[in-house]
Amino acid sequence: MGAALLEVLVTLAFLGLRATHYYERLTRVNWPCLDFLRCVSAAIVFIVVAFAVIAASHEGSAVSAFVFSLILVAVFCFDAYKTYKAEMGSEQDPELG
Repeated sequence: MGAALLEVLVTLAFLGLRATHYYERLTRVNWPCLDFLRCVSAAIVFIVVAFAVIAASHEGSAVSAFVFSLILVAVFCFDAYKTYKAEMGSEQDPELG
């Protein structure tokens, strides 16, 4: 429960910074890289939590928590991939592809 709450709070902080455009004032921060690291760290946290839940119990609720954690890990990995591709795509030369 703590891992999910932590990730929700971090995500809300990022959303608040983006919604208020306050991130534009902080020019020394590489925001795409920070967003990528947030996605990767969330995926790692949830994969650890998923395997800890399934190792502790094999009841129905533990199995469903494991499955939903893996789905959440897939979503975070996809978000990290899209962030990485968008940032790397903007830095490449258009002639090179």
